[in-house]
Amino acid sequence: MRVVVIGAYGVFGSRLLELLKRDGHDLWAAGRDRRWTEDCAARFGAQSLHVDLAVDLSPILAAAPQVVVDAAGPYQFYGSDPYKVARFCVDNGIHYLDLSDDADFTAGIGALDAQAIAAGCFVLSGASSVPGLSSAAVRALADGLDEIVLIETAILPGNRIPRGKAVMASILDQVGRRSKTWRGGMWRDTRCWTDRRRYRLMDGPVRGAWFIRVPDIQLFPRFFAARSVMFRAGMELPALNLGIATLALLRRWRLLPDGRRTPHRRAGWRACWSRSGPTAAAWSFMWSGTLLGPKATGRCGDAGSCWRTRDRDRSSPPSPFARCCATPTASAPAPAPAWPRPPWRRWKRPRPTCR
Repeated sequence: MRVVVIGAYGVFGSRLLELLKRDGHDLWAAGRDRRWTEDCAARFGAQSLHVDLAVDLSPILAAAPQVVVDAAGPYQFYGSDPYKVARFCVDNGIHYLDLSDDADFTAGIGALDAQAIAAGCFVLSGASSVPGLSSAAVRALADGLDEIVLIETAILPGNRIPRGKAVMASILDQVGRRSKTWRGGMWRDTRCWTDRRRYRLMDGPVRGAWFIRVPDIQLFPRFFAARSVMFRAGMELPALNLGIATLALLRRWRLLPDGRRTPHRRAGWRACWSRSGPTAAAWSFMWSGTLLGPKATGRCGDAGSCWRTRDRDRSSPPSPFARCCATPTASAPAPAPAWPRPPWRRWKRPRPTCR
């Protein structure tokens, strides 16, 4: 299968190329920087393709791809026509997926659904940690519940695990800004990188996490009919968390200038790209729901049931998940809408306790 990966020399794009290469696909590494693209293609045995998303997408057709993966980002900075790449793929009958973690971008991709069905291809946004992997985890954990009261997710990456510039730009762009959260069956205003909570990991360490805006906040209330949805994230080093919290406070006081290329963002990128500290990483999925049966009515997970996994290697969850989504397309050109299962199972589903 011929696959074009846009943003192939990024953290997630290069990892995805490596995984797809193991599956034996015909790969094309595409990017704006010609030299970086050629170096990346040579490293993974792919062919290089110079593509500037802001100028011209027609070079993609030279590869005659079956699937195009947009791993570039940041997706909230795609300008007045954010779905330019997706629409181009639909017009040419090419399957499209991206690694978007931007709430508005991912939620709005449904506008192309009818066109994609008519073209016999699919358009999938969010084939990443959120909402792809998180939705699969919540769906598995909430299986059997008649009502979901709370979905609370936290991602706690290790400081030595690679992080893409687009991801950090997305976080630093939203800190301190007002955002909508779904709590108690209604939308409430919450500022990003506030509402701190502490999470205890499996082997004892306690990590802090703050609210951030991700697609789960917009999609889960409708998809899972949950009464409350919350998502938090936190860095491993306390100094980084304190620095980002300070930026959020400055923006709240209107002391932080807007704009993509400000000094605080460059400094934040340098700080967040440091490789000091341990390598522990974890996910935390907490849920609470109501289980109704013929013999008993009770509540499951009142104290919160946790599902955690640790990752000590350099693997990034978005890349294996995108690999899982992209690979079956050769045999199923127009699959039915579904939430894919995670491509690995390093954890065990906790058994809820009812009372």
